Amino acid sequence: MICITIISCKIKTEEKTSISKIQDMLLNMKTYKTTAKVTYISNKNKNTYKLKQYLKVPGQYRIELIEPENVKDLVTICDGEKIIQLENKVEKKLTVLKPNEGRTLILLESFIMNYFNTEDAVSEVYDNGIKEVTVLEATIPGESRYFVKQKLWIDNKTLVPTKLTIYDINNEASIIVKYEDFMYNIELEDSLFMFQ
Repeated sequence: MICITIISCKIKTEEKTSISKIQDMLLNMKTYKTTAKVTYISNKNKNTYKLKQYLKVPGQYRIELIEPENVKDLVTICDGEKIIQLENKVEKKLTVLKPNEGRTLILLESFIMNYFNTEDAVSEVYDNGIKEVTVLEATIPGESRYFVKQKLWIDNKTLVPTKLTIYDINNEASIIVKYEDFMYNIELEDSLFMFQ
């Protein structure tokens, strides 16, 4: 009985330590870059895009579409105030964009703000036999039926996010982001977030 209690306490302590490290990592994240596959799911279709994300806290980001071919080289830049879209195939055509929840929800900064500002945030540790991951869940503020909550999967060993999923009012995935080579707190040139 004592062994079971000790083992149970050890597991709870390890779980708490993992979640604590992950929360510290998220709170102290200043920049990141990643290649990601983003899938937008509706009741009619499913579209997947491969892209690069660059983010500098607070609010500066760059999204470069890589695939599919018909949207390749489309770049969205936010300097913290304005959002511009560059279409390199059309001789650097510039379009000023309005804020778009579907665009910003695929950025980790959005999840971090929602997770630390919600009263019903959830954290759970899972071990699938290959690796241990922590899943963090946050409610998305607002009245959108398509964007109700977010879940972020983080590898406990590397403290690197592996997947972010946004759910609709029916608890169905509406956006899935799978990170391929996530690197955080790295040096990012200011020019990435400037319009030229």
